Amino acid sequence: MTKRNFSMATVMLLFMCCALYNLNAQVTVGSNKIPEMFSVLELISNNSRALRLPQLTTAQRDELGTEIAVHPSEAVGLTFYNLDTDCEEFWNGTEWKSLCGSPGKAVLTVDCGEIFINTPNKYFSDKELTSSHYLEIPVTVTKKGTYSFTVLPKTPNGYYFAASGEFLETGSFTIIMQGIGKPINFTVPENDLTAGDTLVLKNYLDSLCEKVIHINNGALPEYVMQCGTAKYNGLFKVNTPLDNTNTITITIVVTAVNPGAIAVIETDEVDGFKFVSEATPLTAVGTMVVTLYGQGTPVSSGIQTFKISSNSATSTSTCDIKVSVVMTPKRFLIFGATTAPGYSFAALSSNNSAGDGDAYTFVKDVRNFGTLPSSTVQVENITLINGGSGSIGASDLTSLAATDPNRPDAVFIFYSSGWTASNTAVVNALKNFVYDGHPVLLFPDNASAGSNQGYIDLVNAIFGVTTMTIAAGDVAGAFMFQGINHPILNGPFGDIRGKYWGDDASATLIVQNLPTDNVYLFSDSFDWTRGANSGGRVGYSCFMHRTLPFVYVGDGGFLSHRTNANDLCCYPFKLDATNFPAPRPRFGNGTAAGYGPQTVYNSVFFGNLLSWVIKYVEGVAQ
Repeated sequence: MTKRNFSMATVMLLFMCCALYNLNAQVTVGSNKIPEMFSVLELISNNSRALRLPQLTTAQRDELGTEIAVHPSEAVGLTFYNLDTDCEEFWNGTEWKSLCGSPGKAVLTVDCGEIFINTPNKYFSDKELTSSHYLEIPVTVTKKGTYSFTVLPKTPNGYYFAASGEFLETGSFTIIMQGIGKPINFTVPENDLTAGDTLVLKNYLDSLCEKVIHINNGALPEYVMQCGTAKYNGLFKVNTPLDNTNTITITIVVTAVNPGAIAVIETDEVDGFKFVSEATPLTAVGTMVVTLYGQGTPVSSGIQTFKISSNSATSTSTCDIKVSVVMTPKRFLIFGATTAPGYSFAALSSNNSAGDGDAYTFVKDVRNFGTLPSSTVQVENITLINGGSGSIGASDLTSLAATDPNRPDAVFIFYSSGWTASNTAVVNALKNFVYDGHPVLLFPDNASAGSNQGYIDLVNAIFGVTTMTIAAGDVAGAFMFQGINHPILNGPFGDIRGKYWGDDASATLIVQNLPTDNVYLFSDSFDWTRGANSGGRVGYSCFMHRTLPFVYVGDGGFLSHRTNANDLCCYPFKLDATNFPAPRPRFGNGTAAGYGPQTVYNSVFFGNLLSWVIKYVEGVAQ
């Protein structure tokens, strides 16, 4: 009998004895030493042997579990070695526990076709990989546990990717595998970006997927960017992911050809998006146009400035380019007459042809409000809702309710619309609209339907007072804009601080007892054609609430126009031949010495006002 068989026989004999005689004995196997205190069985390895536990796969363990479930307490302490997880496990009476301190290897699948290589065209020979070089691995986990991914080229090339960790839940996840090392060799043929290293993805020792990655020649290209040629293309909208119509193009001058050298041009990331060119082989000296493609989603509207940089070996200069993200469509509800001479801008004024210079033509010209790169105010669209003229009733304002899906963004009121002093429903609807953050632009007129007291009821309600009044001044006066730096006075259509606006035909409505600590004062009651307060009234002809979107201009005919008008009394709104705001010369009825007719800028004020309204609604008001 061999020594090994003798030892095993001894062990079996000892167990049989214990079973037959029910002895409370301690046993040592592999030595004659007395067992340590509390030991039932002590195994001595003699530095050459070890205890080998039963070995089961997870599936075999689970089959055993169906029997254990009938007698769970009797199985407490049952121990085995799990071949799938490479860990010892024991039954604690309710579940299997791993002695590795983790649930063992996760069970998962990889969607090989969806593996994403970040910056795929920016791997270069002899260039250290950075934090921007990584892989995204989509996995579906069906059993919680650990993972250890590696990605290596089939032919070693000085770099690899790695990631490890533990899944605490089952489900779909994305693993980020960071690149490490420095590619040694570029892949050939150099100008074929589909050729490259074949990467092998492994989880522990199991091969799962293969993916090709191209390694560019690390030799730096020699070229110079022509900053003046940079332009952006496509429509950029808030919360809309960019596609391959959203680009920047720029001309470069290649000064030398280094075989295999690749030009890479990109911008920094601003407001959620950026631009990156494809890897562009430079094969000849001379000029060429490079296209940078947009990536990401714009977060907010407005003008964003990007810095264009390159990997040129001969030029470290950068270029700046401004990209406009257009504001979302806007809807304006407009009350007032569209009859000639165009008091409201809700529609083309009657008896006038398109291009005749009215406010409607101004608003609808995409050179002023549109999506062109050169549009003065970049907004996707403006919808003008004609509320009609005459008396305004509560039924005309039902769309102002917060629950109305067709709620307008702002309300404009011109000649000849108004309401009576007793119409609290109209006042409350407009006040609540303002308090809810929506602009109301009031251009009241002494000759409008309703009453001047009705207008002042609204002004008092918005300011939360009852002491203000409205008084009629003189006809066809001119009022100076104050010098405050506000975007309505100094905006995209011009700076009109210290210049004038003109009151059309009827008496200017002057607000008195205004709480001046809570307003921006745009113009007072002094008539610069007469050299005195309009009608002797002391107050203000144009102002804006400091914290609420409410603007008051004391003339309902502010937009009145006529082509080539030279009447002193009328038509203060003027555009040039391109429908851009223009000054209207020689306006005003006053003839006081040193005063008299003035050049007025109603159209510039209106353009700046409209721009401010759009930006305020968009959430980027100054």
